[in-house]
Amino acid sequence: QMHASAVALWSAGFDTTVATLRLCCLELVNNPEVQRKLQKEIDGVIGKRRIRFEDREKLPYLSAFLQEVYRLLNVLPIMFIRQTSQDTVIEGWQIPVGTNILPQFSMVHSDPNEFERPEFFCPD
Repeated sequence: QMHASAVALWSAGFDTTVATLRLCCLELVNNPEVQRKLQKEIDGVIGKRRIRFEDREKLPYLSAFLQEVYRLLNVLPIMFIRQTSQDTVIEGWQIPVGTNILPQFSMVHSDPNEFERPEFFCPD
């Protein structure tokens, strides 16, 4: 698990930041009302000064926007391999200790049991 975590951290810095920024811009262009709400919130909290780390707590819509970008646009759709540490049963399936598991974020993030309209960008 330590190896998988180290690989995840090492890999995360390559293209994910650029891809995330690109996807943020795409959603802002495609959702002008979202852009207006973000601008209003940022102007109300930040004004003309520079943003500070403490401001993030006062920017809930910006936080929701970013979480929705990460959910819907899956910069990294497949997580790194994990391995079961004990025998377990998932939905009736026997999973023995030592089994490699490859979680797929795109399936988790589009689950209609968790998200009302999983196929749409909805930061609200």
